[in-house]
Order: sequence, then C-alpha cells, then structure tokens
Amino acid sequence: MYKPRDAKEYAWRRITASAMLCKGACDFVYADLHPSGADAEIEIFDGESVQGDLITGIFTSIRVNREFKPTAPIYCKRGLYINIIARTCCVFVQWRPRLAKEG
Repeated sequence: MYKPRDAKEYAWRRITASAMLCKGACDFVYADLHPSGADAEIEIFDGESVQGDLITGIFTSIRVNREFKPTAPIYCKRGLYINIIARTCCVFVQWRPRLAKEG
C-alpha cells in the first residue's frame, strides 16, 4: 500500500533536453509535458538511458500540456530517464529517491 510522504522527500526537475534524473532506485510520481508545437512526444524509462525498460510515452497532437499522473508511484529499479523525442519545450518531473534500506 502506498503511504503519503513529506514533500521534502521528493525531488523535481524541469528539463529541456533528454536527461537521467535519478541513478538508482526511485519512485516515479509525475510528469507534465509542455509542447513547443503540435506532435510533441517524450518517453519515460526505468533505467539510466533509452536502453532501460519503457514505462510510458506521452504524446500530444496539439499544442496542449499533457500530464502523466499514475494513481500510485511507479517503482523504478534502475533509475529514471526522460527521452525528449520531438517538439517539447520542457518537461516537469517529480520522483522520490529510495533510501538504500528501501531497495
């Protein structure tokens, strides 16, 4: 069962290029795609690069922000990587790094 956490335990970042956001285990919480034009697209991976496991892709055919809010955080065993594919101004991402004792 998911337990709410204190805000100080979460990390966030606004990125404008593909980036590894967390090296190691974490809980992916939220992403908000801000397109620079129609057909904006990103991918979210469990891992340190696009070689990791694909969690989801976010796409918008019109210039409207798109959110991805899982009902519960998604456990990423090998890190968190965001791949910006096309027409994306920025992506706002939230995650919670896991402590070593949490696995």
